[in-house]
Amino acid sequence: MMQGCTGSAVDDFGTGYSTLATLEQLPVDVLKLDKGFVDSWQLRPDSRMIWDIVEMARHIGMLVVIEGVENAAQAEMTRRAGCDVAQGYYYARPLPVQEYEALVYGGDS
Repeated sequence: MMQGCTGSAVDDFGTGYSTLATLEQLPVDVLKLDKGFVDSWQLRPDSRMIWDIVEMARHIGMLVVIEGVENAAQAEMTRRAGCDVAQGYYYARPLPVQEYEALVYGGDS
């Protein structure tokens, strides 16, 4: 778990029923941005949307995770935007538990 986290998160922010108006009212400390933000940044590199959301999340004391990072350019953009954590195929593909444990812990657990 990330330092300062209680473990509550809003997942896939930017889709479905997640809204800016409810963020301050929810008992969460992690905001996970949907991969759609990365996709739209690829189409409009001048967009400041991710930067603005990260700034807003910081203002209300949230950590920011961005999903869907698939290449080095996207990883660099999320780093520059100030995201705390990036996840996606650029870093690793989904793995079965045993393969993940071998990768992380260096053997079977």
